[in-house]
Amino acid sequence: FPSHDIHVYLAMRKPEEAEKVANEYDCAGLSSDDKENLYYNPALQSYVDSNYRDAIPKFEQYLNKFPSGRFAYDAHFYLGNALLRTKDTAQAMPHYAAYLSGPVSTFFELVSLRLAAYYYERDAYDSAQVYYLLLEKYAAKPNNINTAKLGVMRCAFLLNQYATSKSYAEQVKTTVGITQKCKRQALQACFKRRRKN
Repeated sequence: FPSHDIHVYLAMRKPEEAEKVANEYDCAGLSSDDKENLYYNPALQSYVDSNYRDAIPKFEQYLNKFPSGRFAYDAHFYLGNALLRTKDTAQAMPHYAAYLSGPVSTFFELVSLRLAAYYYERDAYDSAQVYYLLLEKYAAKPNNINTAKLGVMRCAFLLNQYATSKSYAEQVKTTVGITQKCKRQALQACFKRRRKN
């Protein structure tokens, strides 16, 4: 009987009600992993269904209840994406950062790129540089590797870190297919360093 109620609440995507039933009846036999699934699965299903507005509070509820749960890093990633899809970019960024604090995973390249670009566009060069360095570390796509090097060069230059800027400028200058504008920036970074000596 309690098992039937749990399934009804799960079908209604009401994990808190299913958990109440499970806690009230020992015979429901839900493990702690099962209870965690009660909250994560409805959030993920809403996300998969592209119902981002519904997924956002569900992922938040999951993360509030299980901040160190088995799916916490994935939940941060999906929540960040859902917030981005609903045009709440500023709220997405802390979730992307939380995702990157976890074990290396599939979307590190994409998330590092998003964070680096976000902070660079807002003139937060210290933060942008951190994420460009992560992008350089995790990038597999040649275009993203080049973007990372260019980003580190630019940030370092703007932060008056001329040795770092010059080091990356040397790499950027030799990149095949780079635009003339980027080559000029690389030369400027090299020249700035020479003038400082």
